[in-house]
Amino acid sequence: MSTQGSVSDSLKAIDKLIKSGNLHEAETRLETIIQANPKNIYARAYKERLTELLQAQAHQQAAPEPTPVLPVSEPIRTTPSVTPITSHKFSSAITTAYRTLLNEVWKDGTLTSDERTQLQTMRDLLGITSEEHSRMEQETRISAFLFLVKTQWLKKNKNYTALQNQFNFSETELNVLQPKLKQLLASLESHATILILDDDVNFLLYVSKILKKNNYHCITTQSAEEGLELLQSMTPDLILCDIAFGRLQMNGFEFYEQFRSLQRFQQTPFIFLTGLAQESLIQTGKKLGIDDYLIKPIQPDRLLATIEGKLRRANEMRNTV
Repeated sequence: MSTQGSVSDSLKAIDKLIKSGNLHEAETRLETIIQANPKNIYARAYKERLTELLQAQAHQQAAPEPTPVLPVSEPIRTTPSVTPITSHKFSSAITTAYRTLLNEVWKDGTLTSDERTQLQTMRDLLGITSEEHSRMEQETRISAFLFLVKTQWLKKNKNYTALQNQFNFSETELNVLQPKLKQLLASLESHATILILDDDVNFLLYVSKILKKNNYHCITTQSAEEGLELLQSMTPDLILCDIAFGRLQMNGFEFYEQFRSLQRFQQTPFIFLTGLAQESLIQTGKKLGIDDYLIKPIQPDRLLATIEGKLRRANEMRNTV
């Protein structure tokens, strides 16, 4: 199954097993899928949810239950069940899987009845609350709209009224959208928009100053987690990212994998900026598919030449598709 596609038939079968309470059989089948495709984001999300359900089931079975006093003529009937988890902290895998499905169904600005059913099925299985769904869907709709605006702008079409009507935004969504749209249009007038991630604020200032002088639109953040949030409402042309952040924070490699799991960033250039000139780290990045490395301290001319080359190559690839 593609990580960008809808839930496969295999996962749908696992969904039925979970709903019928056959958790251990579902676990066995799910392991087969994960072994075949370890990066399947939907399978990873199902795995985390299934683990929660198995833990809840074990807890339920271990807890002693009082025996009710009933008339002799009335038999005691027990029905196996799975205790639903109505409140839990959403893991990265669950959130990523649901956001990926939202991105897929909203990429054209409309939602079919089949797509609504897919979303509801995923929500039920992963335990996504209505509040969480509404929040993530609003972010996804805005992100999809901005991506299509950029696509139209590059085709010299700068009338977005019909597109906005297609999404049918609420007043609340429009209030969130307008400043983001203004920022996007400003960035489109520049050479390119670059997202820079580094936990060193002085380094961020240094790099962004160089790039702004050369008419690049820069957005900076000190954490990979915030970088992922920014990607919900922006579409950068290139990423500059540190490898090592805080001890308890997501590192650059983890950010890269989640970044590449989003369909619209499959061809976006990604460059690591790091002071760790270790061959093992460079090899890890190359295996993941990193476009390039720049070792700190970085000379302005080297930085600009690398960015210019990567952007030119990305444009050439888009024009040949």
